[in-house]
Amino acid sequence: MALAVYGVLASEGMRGAWALADEMGKWLEYRSYTPKKTDGIGRLERTVALDLAMTVLKWWHHPTCPTCGGLGHPLRDGSPVIDSARECQPCHGTGRVPIERIVRTEHIDLARWLSTEIEVMVNEVFGDMARRLSSAMDLAVSGP
Repeated sequence: MALAVYGVLASEGMRGAWALADEMGKWLEYRSYTPKKTDGIGRLERTVALDLAMTVLKWWHHPTCPTCGGLGHPLRDGSPVIDSARECQPCHGTGRVPIERIVRTEHIDLARWLSTEIEVMVNEVFGDMARRLSSAMDLAVSGP
């Protein structure tokens, strides 16, 4: 699953995103179900879970704040130089659109949870690639 996530996020057109969102939608459905739910949301419908999963995947694929272009600071008026004394208001200086701005209020916790799961999977793939590259480089340096 981690490789599928990495593949979708690394591809320009998000190839395979719907199949991945379908699987993640199942996770969200399961995660949303608790018999004694008190917040009134209840279990997510299949289509809502699929849409939420796809929204989070799209956010991961392109999280850059459109206001500051990912810089975290606005540009000075009439200049291509950033104003580092001020933070970009929409992204609070992070350079990323807050996920809370793109999902419905009642789905924020599930969106954050799925985003964290995606982050864990991406880090797992990067860590594995780094270990393999390190091993390959060690072999290249030390010789056969």
